[in-house]
Amino acid sequence: MISAKPNKFLKNIKFCPTFFTKYSLKNMDKISISVDTELEKVDVLKKAYEQYQDAFFTDPHRLAMAATIADADQCRRLIDNGAASIDKDALHYAALNKKHGKELAKLLVNRGLSVDGVDSEGDKPIHRAIRAGNLEVADTLLQMDNEAKQEGEKLNLLQMCVQENNLEWIQKVCEYDEDLILEEDRQGRSILHLAAVNCSRDTFQWLTEAGADPYAVSGDTGATVLHEACRNLLHGRKLVVYLDALRVNIHATDRMGLTPLHYALREENLDAASELIDSGADLRVRYNGSNLLLFCVRENKLSSARLVHQHDPNQIGGVDESGQNALQIAARFADVRMFQWLTNNAVKLSIKKGHFREIAVSPFLHKGRTRLNSFTKHTKLKWILKIS
Repeated sequence: MISAKPNKFLKNIKFCPTFFTKYSLKNMDKISISVDTELEKVDVLKKAYEQYQDAFFTDPHRLAMAATIADADQCRRLIDNGAASIDKDALHYAALNKKHGKELAKLLVNRGLSVDGVDSEGDKPIHRAIRAGNLEVADTLLQMDNEAKQEGEKLNLLQMCVQENNLEWIQKVCEYDEDLILEEDRQGRSILHLAAVNCSRDTFQWLTEAGADPYAVSGDTGATVLHEACRNLLHGRKLVVYLDALRVNIHATDRMGLTPLHYALREENLDAASELIDSGADLRVRYNGSNLLLFCVRENKLSSARLVHQHDPNQIGGVDESGQNALQIAARFADVRMFQWLTNNAVKLSIKKGHFREIAVSPFLHKGRTRLNSFTKHTKLKWILKIS
């Protein structure tokens, strides 16, 4: 059961004495109200509203109260007649209105309230609607939110819940519309591609067992679900274990030629990378002619480079397709920490003195003066010359 603080408008209601005695709310601050209980209170208010309309609207938050139980025409008249200002939380309460919520949401957004507005609990109106099981209103709110977004940012209701990593919401939405689990986003990613990046193993497993495809490939990038799981820093290792048990191909490449191990190393997701290696991921794989360690150097991922070096020390002596070694690549793309680590571990690298300017100085110029200053500030010239 999801708990929530008492609604401020419920605490401030000033009905006629008879009603107030019957439905005393004096002790609302002392209890925790679940969404179900909150909806029961709404039913009480609806009955009160029908009997005591004039007294009902004496509350300073009367539009918020009306949005919970009245229809769009009644709320519109309140606003147009100046009987109610537009409470910034009114849209949150309209999200609880099962009968008129869709029309109220459109009215209040047209009158200036934001679909993305948050209340004191950090919730958006759509969060309130989903918790209350008011999914038609939630879908309406999402569609209005999508209208203000770029084409590639638009989501359906299930995709939004997956990004929030909220299993309870996901289950409610799947019950509301079971076909949403089969829809792809605007980049051709399946629901499990999104879950792999954002969700825990339990949520991911629930979606898989509900019919989502763990072998799906992204239409735009060619990435597998396992590729995306390697970007998940919190849950990536457990997802790798789960997907490996499903026999998902750990050697698959995306359209750029990158494997899941490349993704993990680029994110410095060492837990996921180690799990992939333990599961048999190929350490000899190359990307654009570079081995994994050179890939880490080019991406300036020192902790990933150390992990690769731990498993295959010989890679530090490799060269890319243009013949550049790790130090030369680091001089162009990495920072001083990477450069120093390489020199401390690459004692067998042979660099001609005539190449000193090319390796130690010139490549830093195209990165700008700041990069050159940083290099010379932390690295004494005599130390640099030792690698020549």
